[in-house]
Amino acid sequence: MSAASCSLVALIHLLVVLVLGAGCAKMLPPARSSGATLSDEGISLAVVGQSCAEVRPAGATTPPFLEATLAIEVGNPTPEPVTVHPERMMLLAPGPIAPRFLKREDSQVVEVTGGSTQPFTVQYVAPGVTCSHELRLDSRAALEWRGQPVVLSALHFTPIEPGASGGK
Repeated sequence: MSAASCSLVALIHLLVVLVLGAGCAKMLPPARSSGATLSDEGISLAVVGQSCAEVRPAGATTPPFLEATLAIEVGNPTPEPVTVHPERMMLLAPGPIAPRFLKREDSQVVEVTGGSTQPFTVQYVAPGVTCSHELRLDSRAALEWRGQPVVLSALHFTPIEPGASGGK
């Protein structure tokens, strides 16, 4: 079997595991977190829950994939709505990481009305990253208020304690 065929088989196995496992994952608070981040306008962003697993497709010789589902809340104390583009949320970690939305509604634009807080989930998959790595959620281009980007610091968090098992 060629390297391309092996990669395709591994990717298909990974997606099957992720789709089947996504509904079973229990959300827990991160083991460590920098807490909510606030803009000058008082708009907040927080990771309020997460599930993390390290998945290795059967027979794969490559490093495991990290599967992280984040429960995120955006708080909007202003009278005007905040527009959230979940697909623009960047998860940063040591090594390459790429967001992958497993449910179509996860990539839909969300409007948080004034005076409210709205939760939503975003799912990420990354090769070679573990659940005990410190991750950063960067929302630089993901939130807009009055047609302008909302300036927020990146959130720092570790899904599980180093040494704890994150495998499925």
